[in-house]
Amino acid sequence: MSSIVSDASASTGPSAYRWLVLGVLLLTQVLIQTSLYGPAAAASAIQKGLRIDNAQFGFGMAATNFSTTVFVVLSSVFVDRIGMNRTLACGLGALALGGITTSAISNLAGFALARGFQGLGIAIIYPVASALIMQWFPTEEKAYANTLFVAFAFVGTAVAFLSTSLMSVAGLSWKTSLFLPGLATLALMLLWFLLAREPLSPVDARVQMHLVGRGSLAKAIRMPVIWTLAIALFACRWVHEAYLFFLPLFLQKEKGLSIHTSAHLASILPWSGVAGILIFGVLAKKATIQKHLLLTSSGLVLLGSWPLLFGNGWQTIAGLVITGLGLSGLVPVHSTYVMSLPRITPSLVTAFLVVTNVTTHLAGFISPIAVGKVSQTSLGLKYALVFFSAMEVVAIASFALLPATGNPQTVFEKTEFGEQSLLAAPGNRLKDH
Repeated sequence: MSSIVSDASASTGPSAYRWLVLGVLLLTQVLIQTSLYGPAAAASAIQKGLRIDNAQFGFGMAATNFSTTVFVVLSSVFVDRIGMNRTLACGLGALALGGITTSAISNLAGFALARGFQGLGIAIIYPVASALIMQWFPTEEKAYANTLFVAFAFVGTAVAFLSTSLMSVAGLSWKTSLFLPGLATLALMLLWFLLAREPLSPVDARVQMHLVGRGSLAKAIRMPVIWTLAIALFACRWVHEAYLFFLPLFLQKEKGLSIHTSAHLASILPWSGVAGILIFGVLAKKATIQKHLLLTSSGLVLLGSWPLLFGNGWQTIAGLVITGLGLSGLVPVHSTYVMSLPRITPSLVTAFLVVTNVTTHLAGFISPIAVGKVSQTSLGLKYALVFFSAMEVVAIASFALLPATGNPQTVFEKTEFGEQSLLAAPGNRLKDH
């Protein structure tokens, strides 16, 4: 299979259509993050409107991640059954439905249900988005495309914090600020229906036929490397969600800042994340250092957490910058790491990301609830965040166990053709069957 993909790139060259695909994916990323983290900037207003406390707010926010955990397998199933383009459209439709229904919610159950629809959309979108990048971009451009895609996740988070707070200052209700991204997502879904097309290359068509019905998910779960990576990403996502869901509230309650000021200060973290993604993403093009970049990102989170949580003034800002670099750095690296594995295909990338998304969104479901619960004990919100940021130690230990890419490895998969190395050096790979 790898030889087929290589031959396709060599004979036809990359299609200019890939930039349109990337543009749609970047807009999708911004809308996902606005849907995910927009409520964090309006946390106090939502709590007042729905008459809920920190723990209940955390539960409502976490409903998105719970839904994603449950339904992420649909992405792999849909890709195999209806193709990548229709799968992306289905995900956009579910995400749009979740945003639009926020205009009618009046209690915690309605809030959680709307967030659940958004989680369904995210579950479908993320794995197929990476598969689309792999399908349309040549090998030498994949790292850059991944970098841009995940950079826009942090751009979207900053947009979520700033736009929600600005709409609040302008007098718009929090329901309106959550409804508008849903409406924009619906428009993007309709645009994708008009613009989406399948690869035109006959070789690419052969790739698509080869992928259908080959049991990509079953193949992925037999690879030990994906479970080591999944454990590390579980720990990283735990800390990521704890900060992004509760950071504006922490700045309001612990630092005494207004909603508007805290949202602007909190936006430093995702803007720093954009820089981290660009730096780490470009460096990740060199396969031999990808593992070390993953370790470095978790180390930066631990380093930045102390001044962020205990500092004042410039110390808080420095903590936000360093933590943002760490939280973001691993995102493009882990996607490129998966795409650097030998014999990888777009369908198998989708399956890999299904496995990692199950674990990361499970962490995203548990983390906000746990932080919300612990924050209402004598520890308070600050020490709840301190306690749970220590999960990065688990991430560091797991990343250290990963095999480095770019070198001969000893991770094997048993197939009907015998035992073959899935992480072997290119010169040692078995011939495609």
